[in-house]
Amino acid sequence: MRRTDQILTQLLMILAFVQPVLGVFSSKAMTVMMILAAVLGCWIVWHRKHEPGSWRRLILPVLPFAVWAGLSLIWTVDPDRSQSTLAGFAVLAGVTALLFRFSRCCHQDEADRMLYGLAAGLLVALLVMLFEVLSAYQLTRLARGLSWSDVINIGFGGVNVASFVKNGVVIAVLVVWPASAWLWLRGQRFAALLAVVLLTTLVIRTGHSTAFLALTGGMICAAAGILLPNLLPRLLVALAAVWLVLAPPVLQEVVDRIDLSAESGNTQRIPASMIGRLVIWNFVLEKIAERPVAGWGLGASRSVPGGNEKVDVTYLTPEKDELVLFTDFRLPLHPHNQVLQLWLELGGVGVACLVLACLMLIRRMVGRATSRIVSGTDCAGLAAAMVFANSSFGLWQNWWIGLLGLMILWHGLLGVSAGNSERRT
Repeated sequence: MRRTDQILTQLLMILAFVQPVLGVFSSKAMTVMMILAAVLGCWIVWHRKHEPGSWRRLILPVLPFAVWAGLSLIWTVDPDRSQSTLAGFAVLAGVTALLFRFSRCCHQDEADRMLYGLAAGLLVALLVMLFEVLSAYQLTRLARGLSWSDVINIGFGGVNVASFVKNGVVIAVLVVWPASAWLWLRGQRFAALLAVVLLTTLVIRTGHSTAFLALTGGMICAAAGILLPNLLPRLLVALAAVWLVLAPPVLQEVVDRIDLSAESGNTQRIPASMIGRLVIWNFVLEKIAERPVAGWGLGASRSVPGGNEKVDVTYLTPEKDELVLFTDFRLPLHPHNQVLQLWLELGGVGVACLVLACLMLIRRMVGRATSRIVSGTDCAGLAAAMVFANSSFGLWQNWWIGLLGLMILWHGLLGVSAGNSERRT
């Protein structure tokens, strides 16, 4: 390895270590981490041989989607936001493609060093988050200058410090798959199991229901991917394509069946976060029906007519008094479901473009499975990401795209490391 490559690899190993640790306190740092990784990896990408047509194979699947997103600026209800969203998406998509190429250009020893940093950083991050939970978020309060009174009066204008750590949990749920798989392949099975146990404990202690579903789904898909290394990855991508098409009618049926009137009593039985999502989804589905083909424009979720109207969710007391459970906008920031957000902003044509990309990906995956461990890890990461995508974050949040870009890098490096390891075995 050349001296320059050694230095870059060391820096990337440090970056990999920092990523999950920094994510405990600032999820927005994922965008910066992603860009730094791409900048450091540029040297290796441009100074090693490329596979013929590699860039073309990366660009073609997403090109129709990118073109349609750009065309949506013609009819968008919020031109300024649409332009900024398109610019951000173009930059981060390009960086993601560069990270993928970087992972394919790396040698086995380089991949191992970076994954070592990632695994070590994950274990440190999990221990820090467990300390936070057990110490009433002492580090977070100190870092943000919050007093104890700021924390305990959450319902009366206080700060919910748990929300900061919960984003760190999301990052850990996605990072744990390539990190623990690499530890397992290197014979560090106790460390691999320790990471999973610590994360499971953390998810349960924080009460993060979405993370629990993502972790559980990831474990199931990891086992299935190991048993069916050629079938399950293609099946998951196919299911994602089907869900892209069927999400609106399926969720419409769900929304219609759940009565949220005060008299029904459902507002007392269903978690408030879920009620909020049902209210949002009902409004979003109405707006999708108004523009089902073209949508309202890229990044226009915050500007859809009627979204800034407030709605009260109420319940009945034992004395039959109607009390307000909470008040919120009909569409605050984004739909909290990235598939619905895609339909809302880019319509059926945008969805069709992504389905086409999924079909192209399935075609390229045929007969490509070289490692059961890698297959299981990829399936776990995809399943976990799909859970979060359908219940939590906005489609164009920079930190979320940055995290997904980094996941593509770590999973790609695991493929390099595992391929060489299994050949040696």
